[in-house]
Amino acid sequence: MDDPKHEARAADLFYGAVTVGERGQIVVPAEARKHYSLKPGDKLLVFRHPHIHGMVLARLDDVEALLGELRGWVQLVARVREETAVPAERVAQKQKKGR
Repeated sequence: MDDPKHEARAADLFYGAVTVGERGQIVVPAEARKHYSLKPGDKLLVFRHPHIHGMVLARLDDVEALLGELRGWVQLVARVREETAVPAERVAQKQKKGR
């Protein structure tokens, strides 16, 4: 990891360390709260990271917006797939000619 670009990017992603309190609570660092405009009462979702022993926090509203955007992409892909699908008969004919 001698790439200076990689090191700068990693530093930009780190907001600090937190300590888990007796009741399991943490305090999100002020810089992160400011960057993400977190306010008291905002709902955060806590996800298990799939590859490391860690967690990812995401604001509920942002996850809902992402899911809506992804639904749109899924619909677009399905429409493109339909429009570009080659009928099975034409595929079979091309395969016969290729023999």
